Amino acid sequence: MKSSAPNPHAPPATADGESLETLRAELTRMREKLEECHRQRDIVFSVIGHDLRTPVSQINALLYLLRERPGEGWSEAKRARFILDLECSREQILLTLDNLLQWSRVQDRNFSPEFLVIAAEDLMAGAIAANAADAAVKGIRVVPVEGREVQLTTDPNLAAFIVRNLLANAIKFSCPESTVRVEGEILGGDYVCTVADQGKGLTAAQIAALEAGEVIGTTSGTLGERGVGLGLQVSHFFARQIGGRLRFSSEFGRGTRASLHMPLNPPTDPP
Repeated sequence: MKSSAPNPHAPPATADGESLETLRAELTRMREKLEECHRQRDIVFSVIGHDLRTPVSQINALLYLLRERPGEGWSEAKRARFILDLECSREQILLTLDNLLQWSRVQDRNFSPEFLVIAAEDLMAGAIAANAADAAVKGIRVVPVEGREVQLTTDPNLAAFIVRNLLANAIKFSCPESTVRVEGEILGGDYVCTVADQGKGLTAAQIAALEAGEVIGTTSGTLGERGVGLGLQVSHFFARQIGGRLRFSSEFGRGTRASLHMPLNPPTDPP
């Protein structure tokens, strides 16, 4: 039987039988991955440039005043304020370093969550303690809303990281002397931890970007605090790893509600 003639319009095949279209698709995928790596690198450089430089500079300035001008007759209240400012700068540095550390974990292909049984209230208490200095500097009252005791199975480190970042952002964008509420409730099969502030609020476009896990760029807080949103980007990844999701609602100029929805039991098909 006579064999059929080859199609003259078909793409030529490579030595191993792959078509040029397959190679082009692979090159496109590799180029996109390289561009994403460059974008992530730029984010890290921005974090180092903004989120670390400001608190370190503040620490240097305060140490200079305390060391070189001890005869200024600082009152006890003034010294206490200096100490509080130093503690706040220290916490900002620690939070930024933690964000960078967790971001590096995200890049590890072997990364996977570790599910344990924990008390949901511990997540709120830990987040409040970690952000206490920043809240005190702005005179912000952080109020945990008491509820019934809840046990859930999740990765405690990932969940704690997310709630800490939600509260840190609420404090950053809250007006001085205002109140931030941290509350938890069961909705269906999920435990929902919500941080509600009375701050600047978000636009609809910003909410859409945040819920998509996108970085919305450098945004200043109510006292000029800087940040590029790396913590929230990592939080989105961690939320997916524990079978959860982040949700935001806001009225621009009147505050924001940021919620972590996570299953009471570990996901049956983790990502």
